[in-house]
Amino acid sequence: MPKEVAETGNKAFDDAANERAPALKDLGREEMLELYGLYKTAIGKDFSKETKPGILSGIPAKLKYEAWKKVADRGLSAKEAQDEYVAKIDEFEKAQK
Repeated sequence: MPKEVAETGNKAFDDAANERAPALKDLGREEMLELYGLYKTAIGKDFSKETKPGILSGIPAKLKYEAWKKVADRGLSAKEAQDEYVAKIDEFEKAQK
């Protein structure tokens, strides 16, 4: 999942982001984008400082931006996003068993 290592101090989230998410298989695009938006918020990135991708940025950049925007529009705190991210990983792991 994430290329960077999550070090938020929340062990459950850090483990989910660094170990459990990369081990998930065959997630659909919507699931991946949902995790992306939660992850960006969970690690404390500020959406308001993000520039909207331009026409030359490509579809993946636009989809990621929109996924993150959905989370930002909900007004989740980093801690809330971390908790929701862990819950989503739990849900996706359970579905793959």
